[in-house]
Amino acid sequence: MMRINNNSVMMKVAFAVVVIMMMIVSELQGIELDKMIQNTRSVTKFQGLGDRLTHTFFSKTPIPLNESAAVASNEWKLLDGARVCHEYLGIPYINNRVIVYYTNKGQLSGFGVQLHEELKNGSTVPGFWTKLSKDRYQIDIATRDPKFACSLDTDIYGGPIGDRLIVQPGKLNFEIPLTDKLATARQFIKGACIQGMGTHFGYDVYTAPHLSGWSKTLVPVIPMYHEGQVSAVLFYSHSVQECYPIGQWEGPFIPWLFCKNFCSDDCMKHESSLTMFTTMHFLFHDADLNTCPERCPGSGKTRLH
Repeated sequence: MMRINNNSVMMKVAFAVVVIMMMIVSELQGIELDKMIQNTRSVTKFQGLGDRLTHTFFSKTPIPLNESAAVASNEWKLLDGARVCHEYLGIPYINNRVIVYYTNKGQLSGFGVQLHEELKNGSTVPGFWTKLSKDRYQIDIATRDPKFACSLDTDIYGGPIGDRLIVQPGKLNFEIPLTDKLATARQFIKGACIQGMGTHFGYDVYTAPHLSGWSKTLVPVIPMYHEGQVSAVLFYSHSVQECYPIGQWEGPFIPWLFCKNFCSDDCMKHESSLTMFTTMHFLFHDADLNTCPERCPGSGKTRLH
């Protein structure tokens, strides 16, 4: 009869248990690693506002992050026909309706958009649109400390696209809050979360923190936030522009559709139902990061894709 070595059996069993335990731990670690990888996209922190600048939500067209890339693209032309530096903003280039600014050192320092339509007195909040001609207007946002605009110094802290949002710098100096908490503190009204964009916040100069129902009192720059940080902004106009895919603007939208940006079906209740709105989004990072469990939390309204 063969004798069984109990010590040998026990050692083999113990070894098997250790192997199984190691496999379980490895599997759990793998699961945790997968979770960490999946969550990395949602917790990524950027230097400055973000890692890119794209325009037009439907196309997400990238804007060159430095002047050399803009020149090499052949799509961007000097706005003034010459390399002229604008105080507070930098050197402007234009591509159709989109404007981008670079510092004298070549860093992206601002962006904006042109509107080709006559704006009648009282039709929009004063000071936001600069009149260029009878039917041409422009709005700009500075994204860096203005001291870098026309100097040969490099901004080493602002990241690829800058670290602030100042509308019409040197004139209006309207600051876009960089966090949703600050937006709430400044009486911006919280709107809807739209997939790929973030949660919209609007500011009404007449009835803040509520909407008056008129577009003429709603600031024409609407920021969006994801995980508390600014993720995008949009410019809007209540006039029809050249829209995607023909142009760079988005729309046109009737008031009911425009109000999808807010948790209201009648945010423009005093406007004609035939009023047309157009928008232009600028995004600061990968749109896929801007996720929305609900469009309007607690309201039962489903998210928009």
